Amino acid sequence: MGGIRYRLILFLFVTPLILCQCKSTATGDNLLLENGASEFVRIDPARPTELTYKSKPYRFSSTNSYSMLNSKSSADKQFALMEEMGLNALRMWGFWNGGPDSLQPSYGSYNEDKWKLFDYVVATAGKKGIKLIITLSNYWFDYGGIELLNKWLGFPDEVAKYKDREIFFKDMRTKILYAKYVEDVLNRKNTITGVLYKDDPAIMMWEPINEIRGRTDPSGQLAVDWMTWAAQLIKKSDPHHLISDGAEGLLMNHPAHRNYPWQTKNPLPSTLPDGSSVSNVSEGAYFETLCPIPAIDVCSIHAWPGNWFMSYADKPDEFVEQWIEEHIAYMKKNKGFQKPLFVGEFGWQIVRNRGAKAQEERKQVFEKAYFRTAKNQRKIREEVSGIGFWNITGGGIDQNVLTFDVICPDDKEVCPLIKEFSKAQLQ
Repeated sequence: MGGIRYRLILFLFVTPLILCQCKSTATGDNLLLENGASEFVRIDPARPTELTYKSKPYRFSSTNSYSMLNSKSSADKQFALMEEMGLNALRMWGFWNGGPDSLQPSYGSYNEDKWKLFDYVVATAGKKGIKLIITLSNYWFDYGGIELLNKWLGFPDEVAKYKDREIFFKDMRTKILYAKYVEDVLNRKNTITGVLYKDDPAIMMWEPINEIRGRTDPSGQLAVDWMTWAAQLIKKSDPHHLISDGAEGLLMNHPAHRNYPWQTKNPLPSTLPDGSSVSNVSEGAYFETLCPIPAIDVCSIHAWPGNWFMSYADKPDEFVEQWIEEHIAYMKKNKGFQKPLFVGEFGWQIVRNRGAKAQEERKQVFEKAYFRTAKNQRKIREEVSGIGFWNITGGGIDQNVLTFDVICPDDKEVCPLIKEFSKAQLQ
């Protein structure tokens, strides 16, 4: 009976949000300092591809953390490491579903102790001048992604798995669940600062979901429709913060590497905004269609040469460089893409006890991600608002385990690069 009552409350509370057009009436300057400069990271209308903070150009050097909410001591250690590296932004999960130690252990039930830890992270970031990029859900299963949410709603296992997890983007019940969670997060009052999350300038931007895909609709329309709805939903409640798509930047055409894995299936003739033809698309979530969504303020790409089935023989460092350059070139060429761009995730896995070669491989990937051709710092600062490596951790590192984790000053081959890039971004 309690479950039925809870779902009825959800329906009555959230359905108006889902059915409305959710057009924001925000001007982008709702919360101002006394001197008139915005407390929030903004986009300058005169320079739409740049971020601003307190009326000055803003660029960031960031990292990702999936373990920030493990414990207060873990959070403190990670903040100390960020300061050591000179980082001024952090991308983290704003969801954690399933399990007794999570933010939402079960459907509609919140873990207040864990949310108080989230409050602590937001408050600490604000004190330290570290801006947060908070992702509100996950296409993948990790930390209770949309597959688990489908199961909570009673969809059978065969529906909740892999490609068919995308019922999450189609069903009214899943939209109700998502909208209620978003409203709860945005309207949470921080128990330390007393500020609602949606009013807190410590947060730079929201991402509706991590790495959306639309494998059941190779055209990409399913992903576009859901992302448009979710971004408008957030903007309706929160006019202060920027919104990014949180996507990988998967391309319909990828001339730099013809063995790029996500363009090899489901041929689909189509036409891009620049008039070129499209073929061999597969993942149903594309940079060319997600980035120009009006409710998306900042465009995201990720760079995962290892995860995308490239070996070091495929020159992953060159791929990372080309990947970033290709997106920049596309944005310059096409209308509707005059927005800031950032690299939300990149990394290269190593096993530390394999010696200097593994360290050198990762160094080359980091060099190309941060500085690209000839370490052109001016170029990277003008064309990419920020770059975030994966991953920072508050725990130790097993020398025998394949991992993306970076710890400074121990990782001597990449820590100087991170510091150098951070310093350049803050100039």
